[in-house]
Amino acid sequence: MFNLIPSNWTVVIREVGDTHFIDEMLKGPLRAFRHEHRVAAGEGGTLYTDRVTYAAIGGALTEGLLVNACMRRIFAARHRNMLRLLG
Repeated sequence: MFNLIPSNWTVVIREVGDTHFIDEMLKGPLRAFRHEHRVAAGEGGTLYTDRVTYAAIGGALTEGLLVNACMRRIFAARHRNMLRLLG
């Protein structure tokens, strides 16, 4: 975490549907983390959408100082990797 603190996550798939799945953190560096993955037909291909909600230990101050920027970096890297893999 933050390239300084090792962090292990335990997640569970809470819901699976034809066009989505949702995973939630059971154990990890945050108080709560929920990640919704959705797919839909899009112009010229498939639209893949992530919706993430989370709460940091330490509340809004910790989120504002540390966690929000970390989440932006994580999902920017994820987006780049998805583009590379799916071309």
